[in-house]
Amino acid sequence: MRRNNHTLLYIGGLFVLLLMACNQQTVYNRYLHTSLNGWERNDTLRYVIPTIQKDGNYMEEIGVRINGNYPFMKLCLIIEQTKINTHEKRTDTLLCDLINKRGHPLGSGISKYQNTFHLTTLQLSKGDSLRICVRHDMKREMLPGISEVGVRLYKR
Repeated sequence: MRRNNHTLLYIGGLFVLLLMACNQQTVYNRYLHTSLNGWERNDTLRYVIPTIQKDGNYMEEIGVRINGNYPFMKLCLIIEQTKINTHEKRTDTLLCDLINKRGHPLGSGISKYQNTFHLTTLQLSKGDSLRICVRHDMKREMLPGISEVGVRLYKR
């Protein structure tokens, strides 16, 4: 009898997670690797978001994965976005908190830490597509400890 209660609780939890996942329609989610030697300031990461199928508001997030070699508490990113069909441009600066004052990573993980940051909400129309360029704006030319940077776009 007790085992059945645990099974029902487990199934109920999965059902709730599935319902929550249905509320957000991910349109694009991709991570690009940086060099093992470090991320150079001029090494721009480029993402192309394919044609949007529905009009609406889209949330945009930037994901950063670090390892134990990252030497700073924060990371400054420059994100340049262009709507490919209209050539409309937008540039954002994103300051990411990655390490706390005690030197512990803020993201989730064990040897590699995942951090996600809200960038903006975009009003996109059917037929729009985006080109997104991401680079760091730190004092060091070569930035160790950043393993991957990603872009996620989802409809609200």
